[in-house]
Amino acid sequence: MRLPDELIESLLWSLGASEAGDAQRRSPRLAMRCIAMLTPVEGGCLREAEAREALVRDISADGASLVLASPLRARQFVLEIANVRSGPLSILCNTRHCDRSPDGGFAVGAQFVRFLPKAAVQKQPDA
Repeated sequence: MRLPDELIESLLWSLGASEAGDAQRRSPRLAMRCIAMLTPVEGGCLREAEAREALVRDISADGASLVLASPLRARQFVLEIANVRSGPLSILCNTRHCDRSPDGGFAVGAQFVRFLPKAAVQKQPDA
């Protein structure tokens, strides 16, 4: 999935600025430095008990770079990003990688799959 140009423009105005050195990338990145909610998905159900905050370092039309305090073990997750111009965004993401960051925490590459309406993913009861 690729974010629409209008949404990228909205994010640019409300959240960040273009990163230097984007000429080599498929999609330009926008530096963000904002907090988003990350909720793991297992079997099509949200694992709300495992939801946590993530620092969004940058975002592109195809994905985002996140920093977490502990490793992410889920292959998919929902990322909820606040946006003042268009309201909160809920995006289903695939985990591209999760590596220890030299600056501390864990760097996670998120690949966007699709936007989610509020009731698209069911809550999974805690075991």
